[in-house]
Amino acid sequence: MNLHRHTDGQLLARKELLVLRSDLLRAGLQQDGTTIGQKLLFADRTVAYARSRTGRFVIAGSAILILLVGPRRLLRMAPRMLIAWPTVQPLFWRYLQGVLRSQPRNIG
Repeated sequence: MNLHRHTDGQLLARKELLVLRSDLLRAGLQQDGTTIGQKLLFADRTVAYARSRTGRFVIAGSAILILLVGPRRLLRMAPRMLIAWPTVQPLFWRYLQGVLRSQPRNIG
């Protein structure tokens, strides 16, 4: 009889330890899931932008520019085009912030 109580006490203690360990592992997984979700949110927003009307226009315009001018010539022109970057930069970042603040649509 005394042996069973000792064994039952050990089993209960082991069960409590396993439940505690399970809770710790679950909390760690939830934290990792939150971190991964935040990183994937950028990808979701980027895909949503690329699928939007404006995103399609930018992608198509870039592709047409590369086809018409050619990649080598475009790379040679890049330093001259960067001169305009200080003028375009505030507008670009303001637009990008608006895109990133918007919620991605459900896809599929």
